[in-house]
Amino acid sequence: MTTTTIARAASTAARAAPRERATRRRLVAGVALVATRVRRDDASARESAASDLTRAEEIVATLREDVATRQYFVTGELTEAIFASDCRFVDPTTDVRGLERYLRAVRALFDERRSSVRLIGDLRVVDATTIEGDYAAEGYLKLPWNPRVPRYEGHITWKLRPNDGSADAGLIVEQRQTWSISGGEALRETFTPGR
Repeated sequence: MTTTTIARAASTAARAAPRERATRRRLVAGVALVATRVRRDDASARESAASDLTRAEEIVATLREDVATRQYFVTGELTEAIFASDCRFVDPTTDVRGLERYLRAVRALFDERRSSVRLIGDLRVVDATTIEGDYAAEGYLKLPWNPRVPRYEGHITWKLRPNDGSADAGLIVEQRQTWSISGGEALRETFTPGR
């Protein structure tokens, strides 16, 4: 290698060094910016999850009142503001979409003066989008032959829409019940005259 070649290589390296340092500085600055955004996004996600959990806890308090005091499974009297208008209501005998349809059906079905619902234990927030509880119910239906519904137990799950920025965010979008009796047994009781 000649002196001229070595001098050219040294000159090229000297010119490249500031560019490499500048590139490294830009790269480090970019990585730092990304890390800051990730930390902010993590903090924002934690705040959103905490907000969703707080919303679920607020809804539990309302549901507790609606189920235990207002008896909404047999009266249809509930706090409509916590339900999405297109909420889905599922039990072993029906699958209804729409809050108004559900309320009309409940109000037409049960004799609220002779029917009752009692919570078994307390309602529970499972996570930010799920609330569960157990209950016992019994009563009479508003049919000409006055069928009696003997006491049965049920488990209910309410699903909330996550805080996704939609109009229904934080509202109940599904209510799903299971019973200690089958759907067939419940339908048979509907056709058995009461006393």
